[in-house]
Amino acid sequence: MKAALSAWIDRRRFRKLRLRYERETGAPGILGQQGKVDWPEAFYYVHWNAWKLSRVGLATYRAEDALQRPNRQLSEDRVKRILDGCKELVAWKGLDPKLPLRGIAIQAFHDMLSAFHFRLESQAQIELSDGTLVDRMDMVHEMTGETLTLFSHF
Repeated sequence: MKAALSAWIDRRRFRKLRLRYERETGAPGILGQQGKVDWPEAFYYVHWNAWKLSRVGLATYRAEDALQRPNRQLSEDRVKRILDGCKELVAWKGLDPKLPLRGIAIQAFHDMLSAFHFRLESQAQIELSDGTLVDRMDMVHEMTGETLTLFSHF
């Protein structure tokens, strides 16, 4: 009975959190309910987790994460940089080279993606038509193998 009640509370909390997410971000839905926007499902997963981390806080996020991430040993400065990166992702940045993530240090970028269970597969610098250089980062989810490409201007 206690386990069933706990599961019901968790589902109810998730539903409330999901509705808040959709209202605050303008997201058409989570994980596979992409509406008219044709973005990779892996980005919705990252977007949801970036939003969630910035809303529920580090301790709650880590407690609910299957791998207990982000790492507990991260300095306060590195945690702040992860949260700054989350703000960029929540603002729908990073999927297009013309709208890259900005101002996120390389280590913070890796810390942030590790928090969401991604690892860097490859990285290349590309030049846009206006001469701007951006980094193209291809990542793989550690558990599912899903791939995601993000663009960043450091």
